[in-house]
Amino acid sequence: MKKILAIGDSYLDQECDSYKGQDIKFWPEYFDDASVVVIGGSGASNDWILNTTFDAIQEHKPDLVICQWSQSMRLSFHNKHVSVGFDKDDNFYSTGRGALKNVGERVYFDSDHFRVDILIKYMLRRIKMANAFHKNVFHVFGPNFFNHTHFKEEMDVVKRPGQTRSRLVYEHMLQNMPEAFAPIVQTRDFMFSQENFLKLQRDYDKLIIGNGDVHPSNEGHYLTYKYFSKYIRMLYD
Repeated sequence: MKKILAIGDSYLDQECDSYKGQDIKFWPEYFDDASVVVIGGSGASNDWILNTTFDAIQEHKPDLVICQWSQSMRLSFHNKHVSVGFDKDDNFYSTGRGALKNVGERVYFDSDHFRVDILIKYMLRRIKMANAFHKNVFHVFGPNFFNHTHFKEEMDVVKRPGQTRSRLVYEHMLQNMPEAFAPIVQTRDFMFSQENFLKLQRDYDKLIIGNGDVHPSNEGHYLTYKYFSKYIRMLYD
């Protein structure tokens, strides 16, 4: 039996507050013809996902790796995570506690770390590094890479009418490093994030936890599996 390793943030974390008390089944676990290992970290940054992927590949020796990347505005310090940004009322927030909260604020306002072009460059680098770790990696995002208001003005400068910021980022990645992605997903038709895919479905409210929580429900994870599996099996079978 082949082995699949899936790494992500809270979308794949059984300990996530959104999933406590629920019998949740994550979308990679629907590959019932494989042994599936799922590792998730709530609030995790993409650097945490990359580092965890490297360690888990050494431990589990999978046949296929699913890197489910996260949002761009996060920092991780081992297993402590910080998210920064602006809410809908344009108020800055940092989710860290104590010194970590201050670190998030300092990095945002006193460095270029969260500049859009730099974030994209770092993301491309992570994808390339993950591909160096293993020959068979499927890349997808859980939550959208960009989806917060503090990127709106910067991205709208180059955004075409009707084009989402997340789609713009994905197309930029394909144009600048096409070898990073499997040929089967080098198309504008591929919905490259779980969040994006579910938002486009007719029964969206049934596909998320709800009450302001957009984490996928069991129905959402199963529908995600049905969509992504047709691409993944081209790599896996």
